[in-house]
Amino acid sequence: MLQFSTDWSKLGYGEYRQVFFDIDPSFSDYGKSGGAGANMQGSTSWFVTSDGNIRCVILLLRSPKCGFVHPEYKYAFKTGALHHELGHVHDAERRGHIDPSAPRFDLVDGEAYANCYALDRLAERYMVGTYDMLYSALEKATQMTGYLRDVGSKVMELHQKRQITKWQDFFDAASEHKIGNMKRFLPSQNS
Repeated sequence: MLQFSTDWSKLGYGEYRQVFFDIDPSFSDYGKSGGAGANMQGSTSWFVTSDGNIRCVILLLRSPKCGFVHPEYKYAFKTGALHHELGHVHDAERRGHIDPSAPRFDLVDGEAYANCYALDRLAERYMVGTYDMLYSALEKATQMTGYLRDVGSKVMELHQKRQITKWQDFFDAASEHKIGNMKRFLPSQNS
């Protein structure tokens, strides 16, 4: 996970023990800014309270680096990153590939889970652009090296690409339905 220099006491987390995961040395570029092509640049930081409960903080960059022409598109990018980080939280809650109390983090399976979680949530919410952007990036990752290739390949194995109805299609269908109903009230052209 990325490590930010942060004063956690400002969030009321100053007395909690921050969890750090041991990452296999073969994944030394994991979590590094710009490491091996990963550019979502979000992070989830984990903490253990004095009574053993787990807390977390998700951090996203205010202005992520992306090649979008329109600055508003950065929100599509940030939405994908947020859903990915929420996938890590969900995974930790079920003690799947991440267990902050251990501390255990299965890098490839954990990242694949978070990406599949994000893709599923984006599809459920009809967030077509963000879904397509994330799916395309993961497809491209299968041609990379290192953990990104392993994660991309695992996601392609676990997640079948969805055909998502675009919001515009809903509006178009509604308009056609409305116009179709209005035609019966219009005079026929034969009169």
